Amino acid sequence: MPRLIGRTSKAPLYTILALFVVAAVATELEYEGVIDLVPGYGRNTASMKLPDIRTPRS
Repeated sequence: MPRLIGRTSKAPLYTILALFVVAAVATELEYEGVIDLVPGYGRNTASMKLPDIRTPRS
């Protein structure tokens, strides 16, 4: 029978690390414009904008 005295679980550490990784990935995807959870956050490049069809080009 193994002795478990003095051993601690690493599950809370792995959970916190996983949350940080998920937050970092979500922030990067939001910044790149793949997802849009926060309006007005992220890059503002011309390739990501939809053309405005209401105003004619001159």
